[in-house]
Amino acid sequence: MLRRAVAGLALTALSLGVTVGCSAPPAPVPQATATVEPLFADEQEALTVASAVYGEYLAMRNLIESEGGVGGERLASFVSPALLAAETESLESFYVALGMRATGAVTADSMTLLRLDARPRADGTVMVVSLCEDESGRTVARDDGFTLKRQTDVVRFPYEVTLGVEPGSGTVGPGGYRIVSREAIEDVALCG
Repeated sequence: MLRRAVAGLALTALSLGVTVGCSAPPAPVPQATATVEPLFADEQEALTVASAVYGEYLAMRNLIESEGGVGGERLASFVSPALLAAETESLESFYVALGMRATGAVTADSMTLLRLDARPRADGTVMVVSLCEDESGRTVARDDGFTLKRQTDVVRFPYEVTLGVEPGSGTVGPGGYRIVSREAIEDVALCG
């Protein structure tokens, strides 16, 4: 009887092994391919976003300068933390320290796309533009009547501006972009 039971178990194990060994391999599971959707449909959309972000930044900066440079931290919604520190220091060392106020507004025009990335880089940057700031409609003065006079007739100044998102935030879209850097450049023809 024991011999029959052992033989039966051996036969069952052998048939299972043959069945398992003879079955077809499982169908391969399709691997998902990562497609990178560009941040913008085209260059014009990127320029539209850059123009909106820079316009909002200038509007706030114009307001702060009209109030004597106080409250530079209000630029935090428009610039990176590093640029915020530099902007706040600039406002305080000129407008606050010297008691100056601006009337009128600085505007921007002639924006040109210099670099556009499909996805944010490791540092969060997504695009670089050049533009002109026009200061022709602005006057800087103190409450005692002293008005700052220009040394030249130049009222248009070229800048290179880098825009991005906070690295790792996953924030993309018009409301999530910030100015990462804003550097004066020597491209006189840009603002001709």
